[in-house]
Amino acid sequence: PNLSRMAISYLTIPPTSVAVERLFSKGRIFISHLRNGLSAASIRALLCLNNWSVLGFIKDEDVMSVAREDPSGELPEDVEDVWGFSEPREDAIFFV
Repeated sequence: PNLSRMAISYLTIPPTSVAVERLFSKGRIFISHLRNGLSAASIRALLCLNNWSVLGFIKDEDVMSVAREDPSGELPEDVEDVWGFSEPREDAIFFV
């Protein structure tokens, strides 16, 4: 009886995850013939930023404010520095 329940549980696992397929669909936006010059780190950062935005970890206003900033790397004064640093870190790891 236990083995049959285990088999049913195991065999009913979907072969793919919707979240993974959604990630690949979003990744196709960045890795297209039009935007093939982005580095792997930039693509990871964009996908991570998108996930954080969707989950509400960051505010859309902050993203827009940072996108409009000058290339010096300084955060605008109205953006809250919740991470404790304002410049990209070399050792930062992005999970998507």
